[in-house]
Amino acid sequence: MLFFSVVWSLWLLCNDVIFKQTTPDYDSLFLLIITRLCFWIKVIEPDFSYWTSDLIRLAEWLIRWTNTKKSRAIVMWPPPMANSFKWNVDGFSIGKPDPLGILNFAKS
Repeated sequence: MLFFSVVWSLWLLCNDVIFKQTTPDYDSLFLLIITRLCFWIKVIEPDFSYWTSDLIRLAEWLIRWTNTKKSRAIVMWPPPMANSFKWNVDGFSIGKPDPLGILNFAKS
C-alpha cells in the first residue's frame, strides 16, 4: 500500500507542476504520502490504531503492527530425503502443451 500511496502522490504532484505551474514542496509531499497511507490502511483495517503523527514520529510502529485476524499459514519446503527424488510442479503448463510442457510426453 505504501507503493500506491507514493505513486498516487507523485502523480498528483506532477499534475500540479505541469498544469497549475506550482513549485514542488517535498516536505508536504512526504506528509501527504504518510497521511494517505494511514487513511487507506484505516479504511481496510479499522482496528489499525495509529495516526499520521504516530507514523511520522516512529515509523517502526508500522513494521511492528500485525493483524492477528489475518495471519497466513507458514508453508516450508522440506528437502528430499537421502537417496530419493523429489519433483515439484506448479501446474504452469496446464492447458498449454508445447515442446517444454510435460503434456506433450503424455500424448499418444
